[in-house]
Amino acid sequence: MRVTVLSRPDGSTRTQEHVVHYDGKDYPRFAGAPAGDTVSATRIDSSTEESLQKKNGKVVVSTRRVVSADGKTLTSTAKSIA
Repeated sequence: MRVTVLSRPDGSTRTQEHVVHYDGKDYPRFAGAPAGDTVSATRIDSSTEESLQKKNGKVVVSTRRVVSADGKTLTSTAKSIA
């Protein structure tokens, strides 16, 4: 999975990359990841996935991504659980 963050306060972009397996198990994120050190993901259906970012084993961010029926829009909703 490749994520590009476009909404940084200074207008710059940041690219984050990590491998995601849809098996619900924790996997390491990239070194220096700001939100968490591991990520787990689950495929809900063919257009929906949920992921949990954890820091020291505790969930800090929950994210749900849904691809529209026409495949043109990705809606990502993240919730901080700090």
